[in-house]
Amino acid sequence: MRILESSLVVIVLCAAAPALAQTFAGKPIRLIVPAAAGGGPDVTARLLAPKFSKALGQNIVVENRAGANAAIGAEVVANAPADGHTWLLATVQHTANPSLQPNLSYDIVKDFAPVSLVVANTYFLVVHPSLPVKSVRDLVALARSRPGKLNFGSGGVGSASHLSGELFKAEANVDMVHVPYKGASLAVADLVGGHLELSFPAIPSALPLVRTGRLRGLAVTSSQRHAAMPDMPTIGESGVPGYEFRSWVGVMVPAATPRESVRRFHTVIVETINQRETREALVARGTDPLTSASPEEFATYVREQVARFSQLLKAVKVKAN
Repeated sequence: MRILESSLVVIVLCAAAPALAQTFAGKPIRLIVPAAAGGGPDVTARLLAPKFSKALGQNIVVENRAGANAAIGAEVVANAPADGHTWLLATVQHTANPSLQPNLSYDIVKDFAPVSLVVANTYFLVVHPSLPVKSVRDLVALARSRPGKLNFGSGGVGSASHLSGELFKAEANVDMVHVPYKGASLAVADLVGGHLELSFPAIPSALPLVRTGRLRGLAVTSSQRHAAMPDMPTIGESGVPGYEFRSWVGVMVPAATPRESVRRFHTVIVETINQRETREALVARGTDPLTSASPEEFATYVREQVARFSQLLKAVKVKAN
């Protein structure tokens, strides 16, 4: 059965390629990344773009449009022609933004056609090497002895790195100061420079720094240890029972994009992500391959995430901008 299914996918891809090539007529696809270069979404985009490009037979250009908690990049895509030439690398931030930015110029549910999830992201709890802690328990003890004195940086209010920290504060019962940046990579840079005490960056962006000792990794935010660093404990097993946080990244296009194109993109994306070489490369960079069974399934997931983060942001008392 698996051999038959694989054969059918190949047939679909072969049939789709000429039609896609005719549709694009040599015009490149813009993959809008709503984050700064070097951040987790950017690392993922630059790994996947050439693979998607090869499968489509069409050049894909990665374009960073950071700012406003990923809203600027989303706005670019929402206002782009619905001809399949502009993709959004959507992130968890886009489903948190409706609760944080009531005056958004777009609606993440109505103005986009979700195509597929591509990865899930786990986050690190990392500290500057000068901080006198070697474990989560050490950090909790230090934070309780210095309420309001430790600073944690994030990619902005409502970003995954921010929500990870707010959940940690709530569940560990500690008082830390949130310092938002215009991108997670900027927060990591300041952490490396000693201007912050800790942060919760996505594993892909912090993994090289942890491996080289420029940052000290204490734990990961997932419920289970991560394949990229199996010796790194989870926060939940390190003194904050029940703690868990992961985010996601997916591809969306403007809402009016023809359904035929959306389904073709979905087929190509899923097939590419599920290739062994691609999966191994993603895992090696600290991300977990994750695709949607259909565009409709991803659309349902997006709606559920909007509702989930509305509740979460109220629970951790994060105010709208």
